[in-house]
Amino acid sequence: MEFKKKIRSSSQTNGLLLIIFMLLVMVGVQLLIAPVTAIFAAEGDKNYESVFSLTAFIMQYFVGVGLPLLVFSGTARGKELSKKQPLFVKPAVSWGMVVKYIFIAFAFIYSVTLVFNFIMNMIQRVLDVEFTAIDFSAEDNAFSRIVNVIAMMFLAPFFEELLFRGTFVRNSSRYGTWHVVIATGIIFGLWHMNYEQTFATAAFGMAAAFIYIKTRSIIPSMIMHFCFNTLGTIQSFYVDADMKEKIQSKDVMTIMMDEPAKYIIMSLMGMLIIALIITGIVLFATEWQKNRESFMLEKAPEDSGELTEKQKFGAYFSAPATVFICAVLLLFTVLRGAGVM
Repeated sequence: MEFKKKIRSSSQTNGLLLIIFMLLVMVGVQLLIAPVTAIFAAEGDKNYESVFSLTAFIMQYFVGVGLPLLVFSGTARGKELSKKQPLFVKPAVSWGMVVKYIFIAFAFIYSVTLVFNFIMNMIQRVLDVEFTAIDFSAEDNAFSRIVNVIAMMFLAPFFEELLFRGTFVRNSSRYGTWHVVIATGIIFGLWHMNYEQTFATAAFGMAAAFIYIKTRSIIPSMIMHFCFNTLGTIQSFYVDADMKEKIQSKDVMTIMMDEPAKYIIMSLMGMLIIALIITGIVLFATEWQKNRESFMLEKAPEDSGELTEKQKFGAYFSAPATVFICAVLLLFTVLRGAGVM
């Protein structure tokens, strides 16, 4: 019972930090985005939307994520972790193994994405409904592309890894490993509040948590996040809402005739993703055959051994703050998918 309380307490801390993030972003940041944007661009200017997006991203990460990180770093637990488990250190495994983990993670993430996309497309066809996803495609101008590069390739990998793997996983993994990998992965997926990303980012969160625990360094998961978002950024340059509609309607000939350059790039990206999946599967099979311990996680330093990972998972999701924030994130995801928000 005492051990369950410790797991619940660590989960409660993580949940409270996410609640602080949501309050800052949904209230404070939202109120300030327009006034701050107006300092740099007037509404109606050709670059206004891009400046607005850049302002939103900067405030979301520097304020929304930054303040919870500062709050946690000032706590006794935060100070203790900074001394005992520094983040920016050399990985505990070889860099060759880090590369293998990243390729295997990509195979896992993209496989989950393909299966999820197939299921969601079938649901939409059977129910004759259309879900709404957030559009991250860049506008057809240089400034908008620069904004996507800054936000997706640099701000997101740095701040999201610090918050989820560097804070949440590091804070809770002293009581267990696999339950933390799965729990924080699920929450990371919900955190994006975009049905189209939920399963892919949940899979990403699990893979990143595993890599962080295995390597005992935040650097490998940041590198993986950068690489993953770089591919997403390139896609955002060429796949807009109109292109998605043509792809979903299987109007490939129109794309080939009207936008051959985009078609070629999309085809290359598709082949690259297939190559990553195959490479990851081969590496996993080879490594599993040679050294299965590569995929085993050591016993957590404060794990009493009295609970199974399943019981720890249940204890993690019994923390009131965690239950509340997950319910809120799930609600927003559903409302956005239904086109209400």
